[in-house]
Amino acid sequence: MTNTVIAYHFLASDGTAYGGYRPAPVGEWEPEIPDPVLCQRGYHGSVRVLDALKYATGPILQRCEYRGVVHGGDQFVAVSRRALCRANATALLRIFAVRCAEEALSRLAKPDPRSLAACEVASRHALGQATDRELAAARAAAWDAAGDAAWASAEGAAWDAAVDSAWAAAGAAAL
Repeated sequence: MTNTVIAYHFLASDGTAYGGYRPAPVGEWEPEIPDPVLCQRGYHGSVRVLDALKYATGPILQRCEYRGVVHGGDQFVAVSRRALCRANATALLRIFAVRCAEEALSRLAKPDPRSLAACEVASRHALGQATDRELAAARAAAWDAAGDAAWASAEGAAWDAAVDSAWAAAGAAAL
């Protein structure tokens, strides 16, 4: 057990933690939970915000001080916690998702322009610079692009399978 750790924890959009528990206001220590056990009882957190995101119940991000920490890999549990700051990270999380999508698209030789446009609209929407209607249209176009790519892939696979079968049949007939 270590004494103090500064780490991250996410809350639901209504400010509650897992199970509906409402944490203390920023700066106040929460009641101690003796003998914490990972995934059962105690105050959970992660040193890296990306690790905390794996366990997120919502978009409210807290940077917290933990005492009586029991380590458990990418997440830990502690006897007590106080939030040092708390913020709604919805826009940040959406922009992060867009950046992940853009990174994936950058690995394609010819990404579909509809997918690229959807990323641009989603990024603007996260910043309040695009309407819900624009986002819905971009989402529909991106789904169409994904469907077209899936059909093209399926057609190519079907063609390859047909050619392979024809060659196999021709080879068998030649025996």
